[in-house]
Amino acid sequence: MADCCSTVFNPLWLKGKSGDLQYVRDLATELLPLFGFPEFMADFIDHFKDELKAVVDRATHFDFDWDGVEKSRLFQTRLQKRRRDTRNAANVDDDWKKDAGEKAMRIWELWRPVITNETKYPCFSLALKIIGTLQVLSCAVERVFSQLQAFVKCAVTNYTRISLMVHSI
Repeated sequence: MADCCSTVFNPLWLKGKSGDLQYVRDLATELLPLFGFPEFMADFIDHFKDELKAVVDRATHFDFDWDGVEKSRLFQTRLQKRRRDTRNAANVDDDWKKDAGEKAMRIWELWRPVITNETKYPCFSLALKIIGTLQVLSCAVERVFSQLQAFVKCAVTNYTRISLMVHSI
């Protein structure tokens, strides 16, 4: 499912595939049903594929200042954490293109007018809303996993200290 978000809904990827529209349509046909949403039936996917030429044209020719988008608070927090966790804070790369969360936020900003005005690409807009919401909903699982990682890291650190104290006695 992540393939769908990193391809069919990613304007940077679509730009590179503008010459191979049939491949983009085939990929959408293959990936959209995997989400299992009742909206993504065969007739919906057919209309979605019909809209793709205009969507790819928009992604290819739309003038969007990717670097002009203000860094999100979450991206800044991630950068601070990386600087804190590394020995050489100057070596932390703050390129938004290498941060999946910041890249996704900027992609969302590019598609926001499409989502707001559903008349031009109604199926693409609906699919993007549904899948964009799905991505946000997965954050709870990621938070639990991050907490588990922090717990394990803390437990291993404490275990190592105790082990070292025992060995030094």
